[in-house]
Amino acid sequence: YSALFDTASVGEDKAVTVSGVALSGTDAGNYTVSQPTGLTADIDPLALTIAGAVANDKTYDGTAAATVDFSGATLQTPVGGEDVSINSSGYSATFDTENAGEDKLVTVSGVVLAGDDAANYTLTQPTGLTADIDPLALTISGAVANDKTYDGLTVATVDFSGATLQTPVGGD
Repeated sequence: YSALFDTASVGEDKAVTVSGVALSGTDAGNYTVSQPTGLTADIDPLALTIAGAVANDKTYDGTAAATVDFSGATLQTPVGGEDVSINSSGYSATFDTENAGEDKLVTVSGVVLAGDDAANYTLTQPTGLTADIDPLALTISGAVANDKTYDGLTVATVDFSGATLQTPVGGD
């Protein structure tokens, strides 16, 4: 026998047509068989994952905002010939904290599927991404080296009473 859905697309309670059901056995000739009718079943979306997305390092800016490079990203295991692709235009990403550190976890949301066949799939957001938040380099201005009387030493003193840090992140 063979059984076919009315279309290959995802859906609930889709009609299933059966043909070729036959009887067998020594008394089969005494009977006729009608093909089953009224059958329905669901076609559930296929779950896809993204490989090749890369979280970008950044310099500390006081926020947990992160960026991700999707230029080398691909969908894992879509059905061949399907028109389905990654749409990352509305994504957002965040580091686990805003503090500087190495290999910090980056969480991504908002990546969706595009293409004529996108409705046949679900998408798992990229996982396992990490990146660094590098410390922000600060400059001291207003420090003054103090004059001294010759003493044969190279030791100097500096007055930091009027010194300030240039470009620290507000609130820190």
